[in-house]
Amino acid sequence: MRRKEDDGKRELSDQQPQEKSDTTEDCRTTEEAPGETDKDASGSPSKISSHQRRLLVFLGAATVLAGCCTLVQVPFFPHEARLRGLTSAQSSVVFSSFSLSELLSFPVTGWLAPRLGVMRLFHAGVAIAGVTGVAFGLVGLVGDSTAFLSASVAVRVAEAVGTAAVQTAARTIVASQFPERLNTVLGFIETMSGAGLCLGPALGGALYALGGYGLSFYFLGGLQLLLFVAGVVMMPTELPSDDDQRQQQKLDEDEEDSSCWRRWRRSSFLRMLALIALTPDNWLTCAALLVVAHNWLSVDPQLEVYVHDTLDISPAELGLFFLGSFVVYAAAGAAWGRLSDAVENTFLLVSGFLSMTALGVLLMPPSPLFGLPPSRLLLGFGMGIRELFQAAAYPILLGLLLRRSIARGLPDTVRGRALVAAVYGTVYSVGKVAGPMVGSAVIGLVEFPGLGTSLGAANIVMVVLMLGRGLVFWLRKESMQITDAVAHSDTEKKAEPGTV
Repeated sequence: MRRKEDDGKRELSDQQPQEKSDTTEDCRTTEEAPGETDKDASGSPSKISSHQRRLLVFLGAATVLAGCCTLVQVPFFPHEARLRGLTSAQSSVVFSSFSLSELLSFPVTGWLAPRLGVMRLFHAGVAIAGVTGVAFGLVGLVGDSTAFLSASVAVRVAEAVGTAAVQTAARTIVASQFPERLNTVLGFIETMSGAGLCLGPALGGALYALGGYGLSFYFLGGLQLLLFVAGVVMMPTELPSDDDQRQQQKLDEDEEDSSCWRRWRRSSFLRMLALIALTPDNWLTCAALLVVAHNWLSVDPQLEVYVHDTLDISPAELGLFFLGSFVVYAAAGAAWGRLSDAVENTFLLVSGFLSMTALGVLLMPPSPLFGLPPSRLLLGFGMGIRELFQAAAYPILLGLLLRRSIARGLPDTVRGRALVAAVYGTVYSVGKVAGPMVGSAVIGLVEFPGLGTSLGAANIVMVVLMLGRGLVFWLRKESMQITDAVAHSDTEKKAEPGTV
């Protein structure tokens, strides 16, 4: 009997150090490799599970609807505004107010994501966007010009909050659940978002011709509300990597582990934000993202007036042009995502894609540099080229921003990924805010063809800068792999025990 008790005590004492070791190992694992479930035992990406497929369906549907709602009114809202006595500049305020609200909302949603939970944030965003979408349709019943403008701005501001929540949550979920397929899945999600930007005007023009002002908003808002109900019923409220609160509790218990404690302290919101801002490559990436935003948002809100005056194209016919460009965008998205996962030096990829985008925006008006008269053929061909290569550059920039930030020491956690997603959305929203106003101002100075020339020049500047950075990346044989960057960061921390 005594021998059994002694054996039990020895067994218990042997287990206690092992439990502490497991706790330390768990801290390292959850902080540095939250997405290991995306790999099989051999280290290669495993097959996508049924849960991941369902997740992609909901994320794709939400992002395409969010994109549709952003630009669904492009073919007809300027016309409706003119009927109520509003100027082009006043109607542009409605577009810019949406983007300004997104700009202010993205930092908040990035802060909320790990605290509220990314899935809860996602569901809330879909619900807000659906309710405000239906409300925007009711604005068409307002006849007074001042009241119409005020109501449009108010509803769009609220709608942008929901859209920002959806986009931040979707990008964070992708980075957390698909780390080994980052560019491919990001390409799918951003293709869906961009497809919505292309499909929105096409749907808007067709539904406006079919049922007037309100039909497009009732249709899209109703779809978002249905998606919200389905998401609440079919999707979990918490994901496997949605665990920052549990990480904090574990780290509080293991405060004696200095490396674990340092890593948690590095993950504070302001420290991570400063690290992202102090990464030189991120400034180049954000500049390219601004140019991409202007390629869409400086041109599209002004396009209806120009093509109506020069080519006698109606809003419904313009919607068909947007539909054609959407088909090009959607068809190219998946292929570009696989290519960007296969090529490590994505700086060079972005350079090549923006060079072709420049050609597209130059052909649309067309630019006076070509000496060609405006035509439907050039308009459609230019829009197709623009969408084909923007479909490649746009999603790559998010992966580039995330990887270069982690290479500089950003913790590869839900908090870090959510903050990068918020920064990405914020920068793009800056372009969305400035785009309509810049486009209107440039057209006032040099007319619409001059706007195309200016955007073409901006794209060429980014082509040269990205090409130069890509060559430096290649000559120095730098790595774009997150695992290599984390290992390099840990080596530096061990060499400098006094750093935090």
